[in-house]
Amino acid sequence: MSRFWCCLLPMLASSAAVLSSCGTGSCGGAGGSSDVCPPPAYGYAQVNGRAVRDDGTPIAGPQVYVACGDVVGAYDDATDAQGQFRVWPVYAVFDTLLYPFPPRAADGSFELSCRASMRLAHDLILVTDPLAVRFAPTRAAIVPTTTELRGGSQ
Repeated sequence: MSRFWCCLLPMLASSAAVLSSCGTGSCGGAGGSSDVCPPPAYGYAQVNGRAVRDDGTPIAGPQVYVACGDVVGAYDDATDAQGQFRVWPVYAVFDTLLYPFPPRAADGSFELSCRASMRLAHDLILVTDPLAVRFAPTRAAIVPTTTELRGGSQ
């Protein structure tokens, strides 16, 4: 009987050590296939703007979305009481064969054609398209892009 416990206890101890490392993935998730790390960031941008009606009054509350093709998805921010918004898109992609990195300028930046949009009513959408957005290699190097969404009556 003591021979049985001599063999079983080391196996249980090693199993416990393996199991204690389960449940935390390298990206802080639960581990396994659900623990997918985001792709590395290649560029950062900031889009500032104001949403106003045709008469110049601010549009407060709705979400403004900024998207740049298939790679930079819809980042968003709600407009404040003055109709102002600030959106922080990030260029990050896993598949650089399908979506090659854009070439950088001498300062490390690159420009993408993007779109800013806001839904005012069921059938009224304000759009700035195309919107040239400059992406920087670091957050500290961001030069904001400014735009205005205008339209709709009260």
